[in-house]
Amino acid sequence: MKVVGSTGSFTVLFISLLALAGCRHTRIPSTVPASGLPESTIPLQNSDSIALLSVKQTHGHGLERGQPAEMTVTIQYTLATRDSAILKLSLDQFPNRESCISPSEGSGASAPLTLAVREVAVSRGTHELMVPVTWPGDTGDGTDGRIFGAGAVSFHASMRTDHPDYEFLIRRFGTEYCMRF
Repeated sequence: MKVVGSTGSFTVLFISLLALAGCRHTRIPSTVPASGLPESTIPLQNSDSIALLSVKQTHGHGLERGQPAEMTVTIQYTLATRDSAILKLSLDQFPNRESCISPSEGSGASAPLTLAVREVAVSRGTHELMVPVTWPGDTGDGTDGRIFGAGAVSFHASMRTDHPDYEFLIRRFGTEYCMRF
């Protein structure tokens, strides 16, 4: 094969060499790993991440309007970029039973209300937390008296630093954990 300033010949030569040498990129598996987490929630090495593993109601199943519900939320986080941070878990209530996704600006749809916030100091590494959260039951508590009548709840989590006050990671779980009432 002769390469004399021809881009096409160079490309053929490069592809031939690549085929002989092989590609050394690691193949990413397309199956769910042994951890059971969807690939989108598996933390990359040397990066910060938050994954919601489970939401369990302390008593009963399902949410009923007018009945507060206590839940335990299990979170797995990886903090790799700093030694410590604050993980904040928020419970959001949505006015639409069919969606736990915040409406886009200017859509005219009502925005969700954050009803409960729990903050936990976290440290470097990968850890699991069990965080108790109470949904007030669409009784007007935490919403300045506003009652939806029907809707859905979900969670979002973030990590931040104190000095300076800087939120560096936000993860919304609306499509994975959307509970209707």
